[in-house]
Amino acid sequence: MSLDSVRDELARLAPDLSIIDDGRSTATVPEAAEVHGVEPDQIAKTLCVDVGGRIVLVVMAGTARLDNKRAREALGGKPRFLGP
Repeated sequence: MSLDSVRDELARLAPDLSIIDDGRSTATVPEAAEVHGVEPDQIAKTLCVDVGGRIVLVVMAGTARLDNKRAREALGGKPRFLGP
Protein backbone atom coordinates (compact mmCIF):
# COMPACT_ATOMS: atom_id res chain seq x y z
CA MET A 1 0.00 0.00 0.00
CA SER A 2 1.50 3.34 -1.00
CA LEU A 3 1.62 6.42 1.20
CA ASP A 4 -0.75 8.20 -1.21
CA SER A 5 -3.33 5.41 -1.00
CA VAL A 6 -3.11 5.48 2.82
CA ARG A 7 -3.58 9.27 2.80
CA ASP A 8 -6.63 8.88 0.53
CA GLU A 9 -8.20 6.20 2.76
CA LEU A 10 -7.59 8.22 5.93
CA ALA A 11 -9.07 11.34 4.32
CA ARG A 12 -12.16 9.32 3.46
CA LEU A 13 -12.54 7.21 6.61
CA ALA A 14 -10.93 9.30 9.36
CA PRO A 15 -10.46 12.90 8.25
CA ASP A 16 -9.46 13.93 11.80
CA LEU A 17 -6.29 11.78 11.61
CA SER A 18 -3.10 12.92 9.96
CA ILE A 19 0.12 11.24 8.88
CA ILE A 20 3.39 12.55 10.28
CA ASP A 21 6.17 12.06 7.75
CA ASP A 22 9.47 13.85 8.25
CA GLY A 23 11.25 11.81 5.59
CA ARG A 24 13.29 9.64 7.97
CA SER A 25 12.97 5.88 7.82
CA THR A 26 10.84 4.05 10.38
CA ALA A 27 11.25 0.68 8.67
CA THR A 28 12.79 -0.98 11.73
CA VAL A 29 11.88 -0.76 15.39
CA PRO A 30 15.16 0.99 16.35
CA GLU A 31 14.70 3.53 13.55
CA ALA A 32 11.08 4.20 14.52
CA ALA A 33 12.02 4.62 18.19
CA GLU A 34 14.76 7.10 17.30
CA VAL A 35 12.52 9.12 14.96
CA HIS A 36 9.75 9.36 17.57
CA GLY A 37 12.02 9.83 20.58
CA VAL A 38 10.80 6.78 22.50
CA GLU A 39 12.22 3.47 23.69
CA PRO A 40 12.02 0.52 21.26
CA ASP A 41 9.57 -1.36 23.50
CA GLN A 42 7.16 1.59 23.17
CA ILE A 43 6.88 0.96 19.43
CA ALA A 44 3.99 -1.28 18.38
CA LYS A 45 4.75 -3.60 15.49
CA THR A 46 2.18 -5.47 13.46
CA LEU A 47 2.82 -8.98 12.15
CA CYS A 48 0.58 -10.51 9.52
CA VAL A 49 0.30 -14.29 9.71
CA ASP A 50 -1.72 -17.05 8.10
CA VAL A 51 -3.23 -19.54 10.55
CA GLY A 52 -4.82 -22.39 8.61
CA GLY A 53 -6.08 -20.10 5.84
CA ARG A 54 -7.20 -17.36 8.25
CA ILE A 55 -5.22 -14.10 8.05
CA VAL A 56 -4.46 -12.65 11.49
CA LEU A 57 -2.80 -9.38 12.47
CA VAL A 58 -0.74 -9.62 15.66
CA VAL A 59 0.18 -6.33 17.36
CA MET A 60 3.03 -6.56 19.83
CA ALA A 61 5.79 -4.52 21.47
CA GLY A 62 8.59 -3.62 19.09
CA THR A 63 11.17 -5.58 21.05
CA ALA A 64 9.02 -8.71 21.46
CA ARG A 65 9.50 -11.87 19.43
CA LEU A 66 6.71 -14.17 18.33
CA ASP A 67 6.77 -17.35 20.43
CA ASN A 68 5.50 -20.02 18.02
CA LYS A 69 4.20 -22.34 20.76
CA ARG A 70 2.27 -19.60 22.56
CA ALA A 71 0.99 -18.15 19.28
CA ARG A 72 -0.17 -21.59 18.13
CA GLU A 73 -2.06 -22.07 21.40
CA ALA A 74 -3.60 -18.59 21.30
CA LEU A 75 -4.50 -18.63 17.60
CA GLY A 76 -5.56 -22.28 17.29
CA GLY A 77 -2.96 -23.26 14.71
CA LYS A 78 0.56 -22.72 13.48
CA PRO A 79 1.15 -19.12 12.38
CA ARG A 80 3.01 -18.68 9.09
CA PHE A 81 4.28 -15.29 8.01
CA LEU A 82 2.84 -13.98 4.76
CA GLY A 83 5.11 -13.21 1.84
CA PRO A 84 5.62 -9.69 0.51
